[in-house]
Amino acid sequence: MRDRATLDSGREGLPGRMRWVLLVLLVLMLPIQFVTTSSVRFAPADAVLIVLLLTSALLIATKRDDWSVWHLVLLGVFSASLLNAAFLYGTVTSWAILNKYAGILLLLLLYLMIVQYVRSLRSIWRIARLLVLGVVLQASVALPLYFAGLFYAPLHVARIQALAGDPNAYGGLLVVALALHWSTVYSPGRIVPRLLSWPVTLLLMGNLVFCFSRSGWIAYAFLVCAILVLRPKAWPHVVLPIVFGSVFVAVFMRGYFVNSILPLMLRPDQVSGRMTIIENAVHAFVQHPIFGGGLGSYLAQQDVQVHNSFFWMLADMGMVGALALVGLVGALAVRGYKAYRAVGDDYRGLVLGLFISHLAMIGLSLGIEALYQRTWWVVMALLNACWVLTVRRTEATAKAAAQAVVVGAAPGGASAGATAPPAMPPAMLPAMPPARAWPRPQ
Repeated sequence: MRDRATLDSGREGLPGRMRWVLLVLLVLMLPIQFVTTSSVRFAPADAVLIVLLLTSALLIATKRDDWSVWHLVLLGVFSASLLNAAFLYGTVTSWAILNKYAGILLLLLLYLMIVQYVRSLRSIWRIARLLVLGVVLQASVALPLYFAGLFYAPLHVARIQALAGDPNAYGGLLVVALALHWSTVYSPGRIVPRLLSWPVTLLLMGNLVFCFSRSGWIAYAFLVCAILVLRPKAWPHVVLPIVFGSVFVAVFMRGYFVNSILPLMLRPDQVSGRMTIIENAVHAFVQHPIFGGGLGSYLAQQDVQVHNSFFWMLADMGMVGALALVGLVGALAVRGYKAYRAVGDDYRGLVLGLFISHLAMIGLSLGIEALYQRTWWVVMALLNACWVLTVRRTEATAKAAAQAVVVGAAPGGASAGATAPPAMPPAMLPAMPPARAWPRPQ
């Protein structure tokens, strides 16, 4: 079998360096999305992904541990749902084909590319660092522009969304960046340098507040609960910004908070509308409980999307679709937690950050259709790679050691010509020195 390309060895020569540059661009562009005049969303990361696929087509070599059975189930459910819509209504909307079906195929390819190019915990750390860097760069521009817009009307925006194209999607990106930052802030493998840890915390928290994304705040609640339980030493970064932010608003922005911020936070009409959407999704599920009404059926009938991943799957794909979603998310959560328990201290914060990011994205999916967030698929791919490099490699090492014992104890032993298979190297890597500045990818 052809050796798969990796970040550690796949950059030898010009083609390898080109693929590395493409992968860096892909991760840095994940937070960027544009809405065209026809309401079609364009993500530059998708174009980079296609180029990366074309340049790596002959090097792709995946294996069973890179996937779970739920990936295959999910693809099968989407394919069956597309046929189901054609059977029930005689036609399938272009939105269902291009946005939903082609979209899930593209996300599976994104997952494939990530697991293809990360084959060490060090390379996973690099990808996570690039992901945080991309969000921080946007946040460092978006927050000053927001405050400038309070005094200069042409720059005024009601909610920060940066280049993500949607405040809710931007809120999810911020929470993932915070999860990776806070989980590693007091560890040898910190993603954000020590001198920048507090500025980055305040910057990301400020953006999260002023994007006014309740879905993002739900994801943040998941993040806070997980951090306080699994990483209590990071509590200052969680609690102190909330305390000082509340004092700052009460002293300097009290009038603006009451007149402008509070209405954006509450939005009772939108809450009522979201509840109606979910009720209609339940009614659609009751009509077709097993396989749903078909891909794109709810939007075609109600002229609105279900802003909840689970209820959207129930409405369009029925009980089978909801089971596929829960199975995929649950399987990767279990793998991520096992990896967190098995990994050594140098990279434990990194794996925990990915695990908490996964939990936070589950929280985000309660308020928006988060299954199509590219960042979530990158997090799932990195989480699965951590599981392969820790749990599965440890199991393989133990199995090889057991075989060596059996061979050594066999009649004739070494004199019979039997040799014990060499033990696999452990999953642990050498200790990584703390980062002092944004390191250049090596």
